[in-house]
Amino acid sequence: MNKSELEALAFRGEPVPDGLPLTGQRCYLALCALYASYRAGAFTKEQAAAQKANIYAQAAKESEKDNLYYKSTKKLS
Repeated sequence: MNKSELEALAFRGEPVPDGLPLTGQRCYLALCALYASYRAGAFTKEQAAAQKANIYAQAAKESEKDNLYYKSTKKLS
């Protein structure tokens, strides 16, 4: 599933897609909350765009940390 497909599902408030890793699930839920808040008028379009960029940046950092952790624990096996 690509980024635009994920965003379309989040925009519609669909359930979390099957098979997403935990970081992806958190990112998806954050997008759902962002889109709901935007529709409710809590953010301007510019603010929402900045928040979305922040969500993706944080998800990338978490994913990188998860990968490093996985690699380090695999070496111990």
